[in-house]
Amino acid sequence: MKHKILLWLMLFFFPLALGTACNTEVDLKSIRYEGEVLVLEGKSRPYNIIRVTKSSSSKGVPVGVTLGFVGTGYDKQMSEGDIVHFHVIRFQEWQWPKTADLRWPMYIGIVEFYDN
Repeated sequence: MKHKILLWLMLFFFPLALGTACNTEVDLKSIRYEGEVLVLEGKSRPYNIIRVTKSSSSKGVPVGVTLGFVGTGYDKQMSEGDIVHFHVIRFQEWQWPKTADLRWPMYIGIVEFYDN
């Protein structure tokens, strides 16, 4: 009798668990980030690097990592050490070779800046 009750409970809760656990997509553009500019293009560097210092969500780019991107896409002049606010449109972990002569980001991505 206990086995039948347990079987019925499992049959009831299994589809419920599947339906609620599968929606893991995140709208990255809705997450707001704050970061410090570490490296700017030029000086033989092909990219910019920002260290993410704050995030409005625990999903997306983790706080504390470095994010590399090409171009500024920002109306104002940026300098190393500036605090900037941005959204990340897309990102992925850096998977290419690293050399000792340059500082390399942990992630690369497409960012969109906004004024706070």
